[in-house]
Amino acid sequence: MSNSANWFKKEYGADAPVVLLMVHRTEKLANSAYPPSAMVVMTPVKLDALHSRLRAFAAALATKTPEAWTASDIGKLLVAHRLDAGSVRTAYCVPAKR
Repeated sequence: MSNSANWFKKEYGADAPVVLLMVHRTEKLANSAYPPSAMVVMTPVKLDALHSRLRAFAAALATKTPEAWTASDIGKLLVAHRLDAGSVRTAYCVPAKR
């Protein structure tokens, strides 16, 4: 992950926003692993929670025809299902631990 983070910083600059996210079976990494300080982990439990929210979101979308939805409506629906950008990191990820 550190190599990817370094590449991203080189390509897009140090001020470019990035989320360093790893889908992994546990947030506790090996002693030999040195994750970047901002890295987060999506564990199987968190992935299941995200999957449930995505299914509920899809079911809510199916209640109206595509033409009936506005961008604002969909944005509110994303927030209600905790699928907005801020919630994905806080609700479905945990900090990596060594």
